Amino acid sequence: MKREIRGLSIFLLLICTIGSLSAARSEEQEEGEVYVAGQNFTLEQALNQALAENPPDARRRFWVVVSGRDAVLLTKAGANPGLLESIERARRRGGIIYVCQSDMRAQGIKPSGLIPGVLPVQGFGGAAADANAPQSDTPLPRDLQHARLILRSCADNAPVENSVEPPSAAETGGAQ
Repeated sequence: MKREIRGLSIFLLLICTIGSLSAARSEEQEEGEVYVAGQNFTLEQALNQALAENPPDARRRFWVVVSGRDAVLLTKAGANPGLLESIERARRRGGIIYVCQSDMRAQGIKPSGLIPGVLPVQGFGGAAADANAPQSDTPLPRDLQHARLILRSCADNAPVENSVEPPSAAETGGAQ
């Protein structure tokens, strides 16, 4: 009898453990896409697409990366009320809004001038981060291609394309 009770106790403990592991996995957010604004799409277009593909019930993390001149739109002085509302909706749905540090420097934007919740991100080849700049503890996507897209989008003066052609001899003045 004791052996049966002990076996039943172990079985119930095992079921409870498996159940709690399953619950923890279901609470983790799924990863969605990366939307890049500032090169081929405006910030408004990128946000609209992100919101359309990530409805409130999706429970999915996604990223909106802002580069180029659109970085100014993420400042307290540069954002309009409609844009602020779209950014807040994206954040409530699991969106993380990044702005490229290289474009912040180019536009003269200080981290303190950003809309609250917008995070600077340093891309490939960027200068060392400013010691006074807030550092993000928000991780890049687990998906390596998504993480590389974010870092490549924020690389100093680099296009988003997958390959980079070396300059021709004519472009370099014939010197190699």
